[in-house]
Amino acid sequence: MSQTITLTQDNVSEFTDAIIASSKKGPVKDVTLDYSPQSLSDLDKIITEFSKIGLPETQIHPALNMFGLYLGEVIIRNIGGRWTDAEEETAPLLLVFENIGDQDVQDIYLNPIGKIFQFFKDNNKDPIPHFFELALKAYRGRLTLSEDP
Repeated sequence: MSQTITLTQDNVSEFTDAIIASSKKGPVKDVTLDYSPQSLSDLDKIITEFSKIGLPETQIHPALNMFGLYLGEVIIRNIGGRWTDAEEETAPLLLVFENIGDQDVQDIYLNPIGKIFQFFKDNNKDPIPHFFELALKAYRGRLTLSEDP
């Protein structure tokens, strides 16, 4: 009997630690996932390899979700923010940069899981590290609506 694990804000690191361990045994060699911004280029390589193999999204849906969690954790550990529950089925969790005392500034929500799915669907256009750069701009308050991740 298989056990169903529910994704919550509190257990994201369990999933991302699992993806790091799996990446060491995966088909793409010489990649390092270590929660650094530089590791996002390696995440890019891993997902690109999945695309080259021709695996359908339905077959790798769980892995893409975990890659999205990893992207979010890189942002949280290096920039800030936190996970929050999403109200849409496409992303169980969103990353939020909360308003810090300025009533004119709204919370900014990012969807790293959605970014990973879009990257896969778009044949690897708009590199994953670019999403990190947009998150950094958002955190610093310099994101324009046209760049909304």
